[in-house]
Amino acid sequence: MHRLSSIFLIIVMSAAAANAQGHASTTCPKDLSWMLDYAAPNKKSNDDNEKLLNLPCFKDAIRKAFPAKQSMLGNDFPLSKAILNYVAVYGEGPQSFDNRYITIQGCYPHQCPSVGMIWIDTKRPGALIFAGSDEINPLKSPEDFHLWMVTTLPDLNQRQPLDLPEPFIRSLAAVFATEHFVSATVVHRDGRMENLMPETLHLNTSTPVAK
Repeated sequence: MHRLSSIFLIIVMSAAAANAQGHASTTCPKDLSWMLDYAAPNKKSNDDNEKLLNLPCFKDAIRKAFPAKQSMLGNDFPLSKAILNYVAVYGEGPQSFDNRYITIQGCYPHQCPSVGMIWIDTKRPGALIFAGSDEINPLKSPEDFHLWMVTTLPDLNQRQPLDLPEPFIRSLAAVFATEHFVSATVVHRDGRMENLMPETLHLNTSTPVAK
């Protein structure tokens, strides 16, 4: 409980410096379209598709997209590894949409009320968003959640109240359709935090939005 809130408070303090540093790679392609080979619908099994999460170039893409530091899980445990932990217990395996977008969903080991989703735009280098639910009161029924999101996308217009791609919003509403959110926060690439109403993200609706 509140694991994500502690993680993202650290992100806000270190995001700008981390994005300035970055990491260089000479072996992994910037074009992420190769990941579509590991995302359903395809001719591979879920087990084969889930091998994506253990491939060095996938981990490299996550590391470069989310280089910020956090301390909740130890000072030497970067945000990228924390994000991978939030999908460590696999859901339905990587899924692709419109032959472009990939969603990877799962939950945190031994804390499966805490659901995570990685959203990837394979045609836009470095365009990844992580979303994770943080259980507020596990004794309450039904449970209330806070939604945390961290995006690698540049702000198109800071005057707009919401700067998240519509395909991401659709996937978000589908993956988190069964959870009740009372609040939501997006952490932007520069560390700026923006609070949103869950309904703005098509959450808490009686009819799930198609992915």
